[in-house]
Amino acid sequence: MMRPGRWLLPLMLVLGACAQAGPDRAVTLFGTLLLKGNAPHIQQVLQTDNAQYQLSKVPSEQAAALQRQRVKVTGVLVREAQPPRLPLVEVSRIEAAQ
Repeated sequence: MMRPGRWLLPLMLVLGACAQAGPDRAVTLFGTLLLKGNAPHIQQVLQTDNAQYQLSKVPSEQAAALQRQRVKVTGVLVREAQPPRLPLVEVSRIEAAQ
């Protein structure tokens, strides 16, 4: 007869890992697009009412055109905040907010 203790801990570890599979989740955010830093290390940042997010996958020409404007960002949160690093959103769509 198998004792529950032998398989219970590995099962709990596997289920816990599945529940915490990572931050990859769809998000839609509204805020002001800011470009921080100096070339070639410019960081695209979305300033919302209560947080800042680093953006990736936004073409530099589009980011320059939308700089300091209120925008709507749709994408995937790929990294939670890890101070001093901001949460990272991989952008699939960015447009001027209406």
